[in-house]
Parts: sequence; structure tokens; C-alpha cells
Amino acid sequence: MGKRSAVEMLPDDVRRQLDDEIRKSRFSGYTQHSEWLKHQGYEIGRSAVHRYGQQLQKLTAILEEQDLLDIFRKLETADRHALQRFAQILSTLADKEKNAV
Repeated sequence: MGKRSAVEMLPDDVRRQLDDEIRKSRFSGYTQHSEWLKHQGYEIGRSAVHRYGQQLQKLTAILEEQDLLDIFRKLETADRHALQRFAQILSTLADKEKNAV
């Protein structure tokens, strides 16, 4: 079993604040987050905060996907088909934009 990260061992309230700040910064600014922790009395390096932020980003994406799936399941059949078509169009447009660059 792997060693728990220093961030995971923070008190819950401090870790929740850090989670909020990482999300607000759109999963960037890890040097500033490390400095904030230092001001709170915790010596945790930028790399450790970055690794934690990457895990948080994955978890956040999974939870957001689950929320979207729950909404999708509640839609009426016609609405579901329209939303699927819309997603296909967006995907096609994204592919065209990516290939144009």
C-alpha cells in the first residue's frame, strides 16, 4: 500500500479550502497553493500539491460526468435524441477546429 500524501493528511477544513482554491484557479497555480499552505503552517511542496491537484481534477471530472448522466437519464426520449445530435455536432466542430490548426 502506498504512502498517503501530505495533502491528504491535512485537517479536513484546510484540505476543503485547498480543494476550493485549486478548483477556482482551474487546476493551476500550484506554487501559490503551496505558499498558502505554508502560511497556514504546513510545509508541503509545489510538486505534492500538483500531484494532489491532478487527482482532484480527475475526481471532479468524474463527478461532473455523473451529474450530466443523471440529468440525461431524466430527460424525455425526444429531448435525449436532440441532445445526442447536439453533442455530435459539437464533436464534429471541435474536430474541424483541431484539424484547422
